[in-house]
Amino acid sequence: YLQNKNIFAVEEMLEDKDIDNSLKDLLCKLPDLFGGIETIKEILKLDGINEKTLQGLDRLEKLYEIIESYDLEEYITFDLGLSSNYDYYSGIIFKAYTYGTGNAIVTGGRYDNLIEQFGKPASAIGLAFLIDELMNALESQNVLKKEEAKEIVILYRSVNRKAAISMAGELRGNNKPVKLMRKNADISIDVYKEYAKRTNVQKIIYIDDTGEVREF
Repeated sequence: YLQNKNIFAVEEMLEDKDIDNSLKDLLCKLPDLFGGIETIKEILKLDGINEKTLQGLDRLEKLYEIIESYDLEEYITFDLGLSSNYDYYSGIIFKAYTYGTGNAIVTGGRYDNLIEQFGKPASAIGLAFLIDELMNALESQNVLKKEEAKEIVILYRSVNRKAAISMAGELRGNNKPVKLMRKNADISIDVYKEYAKRTNVQKIIYIDDTGEVREF
């Protein structure tokens, strides 16, 4: 509920729990504690904060000072209600967003005790790029440049298969990317032309039933 910022569900869930009221109030406020450095200062005014939490907030303030040194503070938002489904995180967790997609393109955090399970006690912090979301964002922002059409399609009828294979071998010998495609008698050449436009094909070389070669 905290992760989804569902304040009403948090309130309902806590209603019959044996928890101090100050802590209940704090948990109910967490979904709203989202914003700039003022968010950290705001939570420090609340009751129910323990020493471990204070240490974490102090760490976030120090990180913010470093970010300010790089003049990147306008890109940082603190979300004190952010949580993770993975229980190995031992400190800060983060997500990165950009224009063109509503989902994170990067997720990560600190996990100081995880590496030890694989035989080496070591502090660690890591991140993962979510490639599908990253590609969606790049496409939405028109960052991806369409590649220049390079591929050649040799379209042939079965009777001219050997000639088509020979032609493909010659072109590939000259470092040309070639795709062989047998033409269906029931499909017009225009359908193949449309396919070429959609798939970034440079040209079609068509060997028809008579052996005549045409280029499109």
